[in-house]
Amino acid sequence: MGEHRTDIETFLAIDGPVSLQLAVTRRSGQRYRSIVRGWVKSRYIMLDRPRTDARFLHMERGERCVVRFLTQGNACGFESTLLDWDTRPHISYCLVAWPESLDLVAFRKSQRIDLYVPCHILYDGKKHEAEVRDLSINGCRVSAPIVVTNNEMIELTFTLPDGIPLEGLRAYVRNAHPTDTGSFFGCEFIENQEHIQSDLAFYVAATLDRSSTDHKVAPRVLIVEQDQERIAPLRQAFTDKGWHFFATPSSIEALLRLRMMPPTAVLVNQEQSDVAGVQFMDLLKAARWVETIPVYI
Repeated sequence: MGEHRTDIETFLAIDGPVSLQLAVTRRSGQRYRSIVRGWVKSRYIMLDRPRTDARFLHMERGERCVVRFLTQGNACGFESTLLDWDTRPHISYCLVAWPESLDLVAFRKSQRIDLYVPCHILYDGKKHEAEVRDLSINGCRVSAPIVVTNNEMIELTFTLPDGIPLEGLRAYVRNAHPTDTGSFFGCEFIENQEHIQSDLAFYVAATLDRSSTDHKVAPRVLIVEQDQERIAPLRQAFTDKGWHFFATPSSIEALLRLRMMPPTAVLVNQEQSDVAGVQFMDLLKAARWVETIPVYI
């Protein structure tokens, strides 16, 4: 279902909305709306510099980031680095390094997964605790301790099981039914929320990929290993068994990769110089990103 592509320009679009995520190695990493303004192939992509509270977002050169967007029925994303920015009134931009490749996940809006996570809904000006019961790209079902009316707009805030927070997701109430404790209803997500819907697309598609019983979908392994000589035999062993093989020499890069497209399994060297294997596992447990993915040291 997921694949790596190097034909980056095929999926970029001038004035296309994107989600720019900073502090990607921490669970608190924030996402900001931005727009693609142009690019120079193999050098950089120019984005609008995000604002927060009417001020330009603070940035640091060399900071790692993740850019995600939807295009042509695909959820696309890539890891990058902040290169430069400007805050002049007539041109406020930031430059991110041209990626070596991007992760691409094809999705259908009808694909649905079971999900039981707490959420907050904002309805009629009041905030209520509720629970999301299932999820798709274009909607979800919610159990709430209040009675809602069909076609009313609500806002949902919840955190996906991979640790990605979704805040202020706007939706219309559909097919509401009263229950003994409140109501059970469907939500149809409002269009043009690409910064949130790209996160939804990646999560839903990756979850379906991992849980699929279709043997045509090859499992993926991520190897975290600094010694290039050790990677070659591992690659051969896994590819001979039909696995898709991805390797990175850096534990930090591995954390970024896990954010982008969770693999079927992770193999990490305990003697990594940046983050040792055991500490790497501790980071994953603390962030609750990949509770269902086995990690081997």
